[in-house]
Amino acid sequence: MVILMSKLFDNLSLRMKNLLVLFIVLAIAVIVSYIVSEIVLLRGYVELEESLTLKNVARLNDALSSEFLTLQRITCDWAAWDDTYTFIEDANDRYIKTNIVTDTYNSLNLNLMVFLNSSGKIVYGQGFDLESMKFTGLPAGLSEYLNPDSALLKHRSADSTVKAIILLPEGPLLVLSQPIVTSEKKGPIRGTLVVGRYLDAVEIKRLADLTHLSLTLQVYGKQGSSDFNTAYSLLSTDKPVLVRSLNRDSIAGYSLLRDINGKPILVFRVLMPRDIYNQGKLSHSYFVAIIIITGFVLLILSFLLSEKMILSRLTNLIQHVIKIGQTKNFSSRVPITGGDELSKLASEINIMLSGLEQSQEKVKESEEHFRRLFNEALTGNYISSPDGKILLCNSAFAQMFGLKAIEEALKVNLLSFFINDEERQNFIKLLTERKKLEFYETDLQCIDEKRITVLQNVIGKFDQDGKLIEIQGYIFDISDRKTMEEH
Repeated sequence: MVILMSKLFDNLSLRMKNLLVLFIVLAIAVIVSYIVSEIVLLRGYVELEESLTLKNVARLNDALSSEFLTLQRITCDWAAWDDTYTFIEDANDRYIKTNIVTDTYNSLNLNLMVFLNSSGKIVYGQGFDLESMKFTGLPAGLSEYLNPDSALLKHRSADSTVKAIILLPEGPLLVLSQPIVTSEKKGPIRGTLVVGRYLDAVEIKRLADLTHLSLTLQVYGKQGSSDFNTAYSLLSTDKPVLVRSLNRDSIAGYSLLRDINGKPILVFRVLMPRDIYNQGKLSHSYFVAIIIITGFVLLILSFLLSEKMILSRLTNLIQHVIKIGQTKNFSSRVPITGGDELSKLASEINIMLSGLEQSQEKVKESEEHFRRLFNEALTGNYISSPDGKILLCNSAFAQMFGLKAIEEALKVNLLSFFINDEERQNFIKLLTERKKLEFYETDLQCIDEKRITVLQNVIGKFDQDGKLIEIQGYIFDISDRKTMEEH
């Protein structure tokens, strides 16, 4: 994209380029602002909306927990009672006629009471219709939850409580059981009391009024509206609560309910209007509109100011720099006017030109100094490749090995001066390992086969992989000193 823009701008003036760049910057700023506000601002509203929905689902679950707590209090009053403790043994009718009447079910808002002895046999059990105020008998399908192996009947201590939701043909039922013990809550346990309350339309409306929520209950897996069908596939043990936006106006929270065996049986839906999201969309639109208007105003101001304060002076400065670059005349200087950044830039350019001028002189001096130092040194100086090809050497090096001129030395292989292959290999090996050799003593053989003893200071040059690529050496001929030491 940058290359395409560069080609597009090639034939345009600096002022037109500046204007187009400002337009492009404005467009990018608007797009980025829109995307960022979409991600940050609007996403914040969405997250707030989802958080509120989750809290409302939690309120629903708390309301269900409150229902179980009410059932627990009722059950505790009846199960931990000496009269019930006696009744479960003798099954006397007086207890039933005195205590278990229609007003009992109605006042306690119960649809079911079942008394079972320690053998799991039903001593008393009745269902009750709170609308018709009539006994209905035990509901179909309840028997499978009242067998001796049922979790409802397994109580290991006097204060044990089992609560669950079970799905019967008549509808979902909140059930709670406690062991039948004495009024002091002491054993031995003589049986179990099970109470229940249907989670029917009346109860759901009561929960909705209590929580001020729009509630819908659906049997898990039952074909219904499309949002419930989608919720079935997304809800699981690891994700029992789900939040989904249904459309621009509604969002729903779903809660998966399981029965006493852990099987999913019901899905509660909390439906909410998307007031927060729609307010966020409106705020987002206002924000983008403000960005666009502000951007156009800033674009015009920026263009006018840049034209007056920067572009004309910058053009003049560029022309001077181009002229100096073309002539390579580093002694020239660009004009300095004012005291702003462009003036400082011009001043720095002049300082740079002065530095380049001085550097140019120093480079020439350094080259001459190095050439003289290298060529006129008394030591034999050389630069070679790892395979021994001599790239550069001085006269002392050539004379040291019996060569008449530097040109002859450049045709000779450095490694050929070593007495044998072992010496050659050892030299390269040590240099590779140590990177440099100081006062490395060895015997070398001249062109006329004369042997000399030398001390070398050798520096290896390596690439990024640690491979030797160049050898720089300085040789001292110590043959005379060596001879004197031996004698």
